[in-house]
Amino acid sequence: MDVIKEECRVKLHVLDVQASELSGLPAKRKVFQKHGDVFFLSDRQHIQDTIKEQTSVWKKRLEAK
Repeated sequence: MDVIKEECRVKLHVLDVQASELSGLPAKRKVFQKHGDVFFLSDRQHIQDTIKEQTSVWKKRLEAK
């Protein structure tokens, strides 16, 4: 008998913060924001790196126009 596993789909919402707002927290401090019933959980360093990377991408796109 085959067991069918259903995959749950979860929509993650990005934290509404700037990298500088997280700078006082330890790098491995867990940060989350509730949005409805959805939680985004990651460490502070990863979130800051993601924000800086995305900001760089947006700046390059604006400069290209």
